[in-house]
Amino acid sequence: MKRFERATAKIFATLFGLIVAALGGEGLLGTMPVAVAGPNPITTCRTITSNSTLAANIVATLAQNPCIVFGADNIALFMDNHTIDMRTVGLDAVAIETAGHTNVRVEGPGTVLTQKTVPCGPLVDPPPVVPPGSITVSGGSNVRIRDVSVKNVGVGGTSLTVVTRCGTGIVLNGTPGALLLDNLVDSYARGVWVVNSSNVAGGGASLIGHNIITNNSSSLDPPSFGLALDGTSDWVVVHNIATRNGGHTHFEAGITMTTILGASGSNQNQIVGNATDMNVGSGIEVFTGSVGNKIVNNHATGNSLLFADLADDNAPTFTPPGFNTWMFNNVCGSERGDIPPGVCPVTIP
Repeated sequence: MKRFERATAKIFATLFGLIVAALGGEGLLGTMPVAVAGPNPITTCRTITSNSTLAANIVATLAQNPCIVFGADNIALFMDNHTIDMRTVGLDAVAIETAGHTNVRVEGPGTVLTQKTVPCGPLVDPPPVVPPGSITVSGGSNVRIRDVSVKNVGVGGTSLTVVTRCGTGIVLNGTPGALLLDNLVDSYARGVWVVNSSNVAGGGASLIGHNIITNNSSSLDPPSFGLALDGTSDWVVVHNIATRNGGHTHFEAGITMTTILGASGSNQNQIVGNATDMNVGSGIEVFTGSVGNKIVNNHATGNSLLFADLADDNAPTFTPPGFNTWMFNNVCGSERGDIPPGVCPVTIP
């Protein structure tokens, strides 16, 4: 027990340092821009090369995709309570594209609206390429997306249903070092997809914290999940709410460590203090080939009765800690696979 308490204390001390530095400014962000909202007001889709502020709501046309493209390192886009409306563009809409740049950030509050709905297109599981998200972070490092509501809605702003949702809310592709903080991602097939973005020395913090990832569930556009670390290692996922996510054909989880497009497993991640309830598949699932992850102090209840609240698809060893470390302070109803007996009250074969 003392060993368990020391391990848990060490994890939380590390997380506390990461969060304080991430939220406080420059400690983990290198030369991130420090300007406040106000510079360079913009009212149309464009490439930005200096700190810029939305001065009005933007409604993109079919020809304005992506809408805002970063054209330089070390700059920020301040949304200043405005909206980028991409609904006219349809399935391939990209509101913001970082275009491989480093030390850039998107600061809310602000909203991205899309209408990614049926027909969902040729995406299959696994898809041949990483499809873009409504916000796409591709390459670069030290990127921050903060306080942005990314919503997939129907005509007139109505909610999309599980049989009409397509696309991905936020995609990080090949980006070692990023912060996703205080965002809402709602009603896509896939909420947040982090692909081939393993943290590296000098890449900056790799932290996903305090986001609400909900209703990202589709029966027509697999794979479907809330948050996936895909071929992505050494990240911290802390204090997110991931609920009502997952596919109705593939049953992916609210939070998953997996290999869909990734070049390797998703290893050595810390999944701490998240609420992953009422998802279509498991609340938290580690797929075969992803190892060394620590799953600590999460709340996972009311998920799939068949696939369990917590699941580890690696070949069962039933010997603590197994391929991954599942702490006994997780709150859950059922477990499946390579998880020591007793982490959850019920074991599902």
